[in-house]
Amino acid sequence: ESVWVSYILHLLKLVKNETTATSSNKGENVSTSTLLTTYLRRIESVSNRSVRNCPYSVTLFDYKMKCIDIVAEHDPSIVFDAENIANVAKKEAIEGKFLPDKESYLKVYLSAIGVTKRR
Repeated sequence: ESVWVSYILHLLKLVKNETTATSSNKGENVSTSTLLTTYLRRIESVSNRSVRNCPYSVTLFDYKMKCIDIVAEHDPSIVFDAENIANVAKKEAIEGKFLPDKESYLKVYLSAIGVTKRR
């Protein structure tokens, strides 16, 4: 689990750095760099694999929700409505029945609700 968290944090840092670099080049008519697009695809893939491989981890699920939010923020073609985010929470975390206790289920739902609220 800690390896996944470290990798996701590293990718989040790369996305943040590339976003800063892209926004500083506004005058050069750069919409989204290919490097940022690559990082966004990778962070989405890594967050999906981390939750699939460690379905008991509330921390990884929380990072997955943050990654969904970041990808949707940077890619206007991706639209996550409340139902899609609720389905992600329900399908991957709740129906899996791998979470250790009821507090974990609550944290998963709150994480999904937080992303929905920001969208």
